[in-house]
Amino acid sequence: MDSITHIAIGALIGDAVAGKALGKRALIIGAVCQSIPDVDFINAFILSPTENLLAHRGLTHSFLFGILITIFLSWLASRWKRFPAVSIKSWMWFIGTEVLVHLLLDSLNAYGVGWFEPFSSRRFSFNVIFVADPLYSVWLGIACLGMLMVYKNHERRRKFVFMGLIVSSLYLCVCLINKTIINKRIETTLKNKGVVWKRYFATPTAFNNMLWYCVAEKDSSFYIGYSSIWDSSSEISFTQFDQQRYLIENTSDDKEIGNLIQFSNGYFTVERMEGEALLFNDLRFGRIAGWQNKPAGFSFHYYLKDPDRNLLVIQRGRYAEWNVPTMKSLAIRIMGE
Repeated sequence: MDSITHIAIGALIGDAVAGKALGKRALIIGAVCQSIPDVDFINAFILSPTENLLAHRGLTHSFLFGILITIFLSWLASRWKRFPAVSIKSWMWFIGTEVLVHLLLDSLNAYGVGWFEPFSSRRFSFNVIFVADPLYSVWLGIACLGMLMVYKNHERRRKFVFMGLIVSSLYLCVCLINKTIINKRIETTLKNKGVVWKRYFATPTAFNNMLWYCVAEKDSSFYIGYSSIWDSSSEISFTQFDQQRYLIENTSDDKEIGNLIQFSNGYFTVERMEGEALLFNDLRFGRIAGWQNKPAGFSFHYYLKDPDRNLLVIQRGRYAEWNVPTMKSLAIRIMGE
């Protein structure tokens, strides 16, 4: 999830778990603890772009890191003379809850998390919610503001806290239902078309949970399409993309390409640009306004052998070409066709 959402939910959990014992400090400590796994942002300053892709949400988002940092911070907090009555067990419950919620939330979007690092490089990505979904975050924000305005009134404050946590959790349940519907549509459409697929996934498009981006793998190609919960037909219109892996066969030992293949979990295509330049596309992050433009490029596109062009490789495509017409077309497509 985005950093602001983590801070908001961290403050609410902080008040729910430790507000009585720590007072307002529970909000600040909760927000900080909820954000601790994202300390891996410093990797961007010391690692290559592809190494940073693998490191982000890797070790610091593992259960091992969560356990170790919880034990260390709880021991440190228990020595805080300001709150001698708060036991180390209470600190572990408080800090551990914050860190665990962070690890679980980040597994719900496309990037994925390395829960079992450093023992396994497998990433867990359940593609339930977009990394920044206003309908999830708004309830947390309203609850935080309401809680701060009535902070001295314990009962009213608690109502805001639990309202924010419960409503946002119910929204996640709606997201899971939507995903189940879309997954069923993918399977039905592919069966009707006689396509034998290896695997598939569906992930929400930007800032909503109604319009889904769908990808199915078949041999050396991928079928890509969009489906809205409000579409009148459950049939998905797919476009086929060849993987073109042969373009990088002679460079399979290249560390940069190896990192990208591992990061993409095999969901990638390669295309030749003008001249000899090659573009590596990670299919998991969608296409740039692909619901309105079939020839659209992929949001994650990496210029092989040209690292200087790959700064902000995740963000540049995800938020590219966002303007009023694009937002209007997204809203229209969400409403179904």
